[in-house]
Amino acid sequence: MSRANKSFSLTKAEARRIWLRAQRLDTQAPFGEGPQATAAAVEHLGYVQIDTINVIERCHHHILWNRIPAYRRADLHQAQSVDKSVFEYWTHALSYVPAKDLRFFLRAMKHHRREGHKWFASVSTADLRKVLTLIRRDGPLTIRDIDDDVLVDKEHLWASRKPSKRALQLAFYTGVLTISERNGMLKTYELTARHFGWDKPPKPASAAEITKYLLDRTLRAQGVVSLDSICHLDAPSKPGVRRLIEARVRRKELVAVALEGAGKQEHWAEPATLERTDAAASDLVHILSPFDPLIIQRKRTHLFFDYEHRFEAYVPKEKRVFGYFALPVLAGDDIVAAIDLKTDRKGGKLLLQKWSWVGNGARRGARKDLKRRIEDELHRFERFQLAEVSVFGNQQAPHRLASDNQSFGGVMDKDKSILEKLTDTMKDVASIAANAADHALKAEEAPPKAEERAAAYIPLAADGLVSDPMMVPPNSVAPARGRKRAAPKRAAKTRPKKAVKKSGGKAAKTTTAKRPGKAAKAATKRADKKTAKKVGKKARKRTRGKT
Repeated sequence: MSRANKSFSLTKAEARRIWLRAQRLDTQAPFGEGPQATAAAVEHLGYVQIDTINVIERCHHHILWNRIPAYRRADLHQAQSVDKSVFEYWTHALSYVPAKDLRFFLRAMKHHRREGHKWFASVSTADLRKVLTLIRRDGPLTIRDIDDDVLVDKEHLWASRKPSKRALQLAFYTGVLTISERNGMLKTYELTARHFGWDKPPKPASAAEITKYLLDRTLRAQGVVSLDSICHLDAPSKPGVRRLIEARVRRKELVAVALEGAGKQEHWAEPATLERTDAAASDLVHILSPFDPLIIQRKRTHLFFDYEHRFEAYVPKEKRVFGYFALPVLAGDDIVAAIDLKTDRKGGKLLLQKWSWVGNGARRGARKDLKRRIEDELHRFERFQLAEVSVFGNQQAPHRLASDNQSFGGVMDKDKSILEKLTDTMKDVASIAANAADHALKAEEAPPKAEERAAAYIPLAADGLVSDPMMVPPNSVAPARGRKRAAPKRAAKTRPKKAVKKSGGKAAKTTTAKRPGKAAKAATKRADKKTAKKVGKKARKRTRGKT
């Protein structure tokens, strides 16, 4: 403990071990198994992110599997749809959240009911009424159950052409509907009150309670925290969280931490957390999802592990370093490799596209033992990936793992990157805009100038925090700013010239006179009095001279 600033000094290795212990990645089966283990894992972590990419098993299953060795996909279904111990809503992205924490999200739902939603401003009252009437009358439904929509044009790559889907999503954001079941990415919508069996909805948490919830959730899941890690993608919450941290430091409930390499970035931890800094590193190996809580906060991961993850699904093939969907490999308390995998579900194979050593794994002397341990975990990972194929397709899952740095050149290498797909979409949008301009000209209406045209909304998640921008709360895209045109100046009114004669018989001067105000009249009156006084004085002098 430093006496100068009363902060507890931590090395990166110590901080890593604290974080791994908080994430429950340092023990074999910290939550047990079955649906109860799934609910317990979600409750401890605070959230488990959902994402659409299924090159390998989707990230919510992957994250849970890393902490529950006997995890089955049916366990999450049981927790969500039967036990109702978890539900879907936002943290920093669309996630599974403990149902007991629902009241901390009711204020956000109420806000969307009051203010609307920027992504779904086009949803009509009729469309919203239609889907709610169907669910009230017929029970839970999916978008596939609605087949009478008049299709509309997509607004962006991830949008649906069905107006009813947009209405369902808006009702979800406002809390009127919840997702009662998920099969792959097909969601079943149900009335929230009916799903949870509420006679009366729970009381929304206050702003102070939400701030406390954010801090406590992060302390539990991270051990050592910073303002950025607590308020990840939630800058408006930072002032309130900082005030709460300062209050807890004064009460000695939190300790300031001087973390190696963090510079001026402040960190804190609970005193009990810092009592076990000398714990030995685990020898477990984990093949992590890019959306795992240990990886998703990229700057924090880089600070603690000296590993800078690259999410390259948006990067053209020739510019990729780790591969289309590289998975960080954690061995003990170090990230030692990034492995690009693809599941061939039809062939019953796990394809290893590329193996890249990083960090301590790059040292050749350590590779032999590391490679053996990682391959053992890859075989377990393969069994998890192909479990449904083996059960439902009656196929065995043969092992097909390449040597390090070898690529099988699978289908994924031939695919366009998501960025290239977005480029194609932008071209389509530009074409639509051009056609609209032509139509306007034909109608003898001047088309808008480029700087006055609103920017088309093309969502892009190139930072790799999500693969699908529909998984995060929206940010409005402002139109490009152009120069404001100055308002035309009004022509000054001219008045007839008025001849004004100076007293004393001098020649008259002409000026353009304005209508005098009160001040001008008073000034004129004073000037006249002064002039009259001077004239009178001169007249008296002349009179004295004559006498």
